[in-house]
Amino acid sequence: MGALFNFNTLITPRVMKLLFAVGVVVSALTALALVKAGLSFADSFGGAFLSLLTIIFAIATFFIGVIASRVSCECILVMFMIRSELAHLRQNLTAAPVNSNQ
Repeated sequence: MGALFNFNTLITPRVMKLLFAVGVVVSALTALALVKAGLSFADSFGGAFLSLLTIIFAIATFFIGVIASRVSCECILVMFMIRSELAHLRQNLTAAPVNSNQ
């Protein structure tokens, strides 16, 4: 419990897989809703074309949603990697002796 209130350890990189999974589930639910809407168009006049178009849009929406979720998670992880590398560099610079003869 103390680690939760101590900001020396970052928990965001650990939950990225969960956030990506949530993004995939939301994309899938959105695509399923679009497929259902597309199938409801099949009974109307000219509905076959509109139904097919909506289902194609649902598939594209799913893939774009998954890719957008993945890219956003990777961008967040890159920021944490940069922070980690900068902390490592700062630690190395403060630990290294400074040669004032140069």
